[in-house]
Amino acid sequence: MIATEFDWLHPENPWCAKAARAWDHIGDLRSRLLDFRSAEPYSLTPRMTDDAERVDYVLNIHHAVPAVFGSIVGDVLHNLRSALENLAFRLAVLSNEEELTERLQHRAAFPICETPDAFDAWLRNRPKEMFSEAARAALREAQPFAELDRFKAREPWRDESYEQHAHWHPLHRMNRLWNIDKHRHLAVMAWWPDLVYFYNTTKAKLTAFRTADTFEHGTVLYRVLGEHGDEPPEVGHDFLLTLIDDPAYTTEGRHNQDVVEALEQFHRTVANGVIPTVAKAMTT
Repeated sequence: MIATEFDWLHPENPWCAKAARAWDHIGDLRSRLLDFRSAEPYSLTPRMTDDAERVDYVLNIHHAVPAVFGSIVGDVLHNLRSALENLAFRLAVLSNEEELTERLQHRAAFPICETPDAFDAWLRNRPKEMFSEAARAALREAQPFAELDRFKAREPWRDESYEQHAHWHPLHRMNRLWNIDKHRHLAVMAWWPDLVYFYNTTKAKLTAFRTADTFEHGTVLYRVLGEHGDEPPEVGHDFLLTLIDDPAYTTEGRHNQDVVEALEQFHRTVANGVIPTVAKAMTT
């Protein structure tokens, strides 16, 4: 069964309303973070050493990240994940001509699968009558592996596996963080040096390098070697506040995102990716 008249993108639909609410929470977190940063919650300060040509730069945490930030992250994740569940429930309702039994109501869900085989296995574990062929096709089109298939159709030289693609995919990351928030603890956030630069006011050669991958209070984070005179080099810096439970988080830092940037990416994936993809699949 294909619904041709239903407006999947109407803002009053539960999945659209939940996605909009998630965006409101992101805005709230963005505003609170700006206020938090203005209070200078951390600093990177020089510490002279016994070696005249070495200066250590110590990370000092003056204010812990408020627990409410983690709670807001959880609100965003919950609304986005619930939007997907509501969307799947509507697919099940349409598949059963508006007469969804209580048994099917309890089993309706939105899958997030790494591979086509995993998706097929997920469907086999659901009652066959839950989703029509059109609904199954719509759910498949919204999966990370289907996105990779579309990429490879345009760029056949890509050798990325389904598992590799899924690991970095916003849906997988969002789902992982949502499960942690739901069952374990609030989102854990840590500062990550996004941009650090030293002002060399002498003509001597100075070398700066990072000495730690953990960012706790008192950590010697950077070391500068060279003749610096009586005053240590001034340092400028910009730190991200990252989600360390994010599967994309790495101590190498190449893929780390600020928490607001990550949540905005999750929102785009659901509101501008999954929902329109399902809508298109169900109306064409």
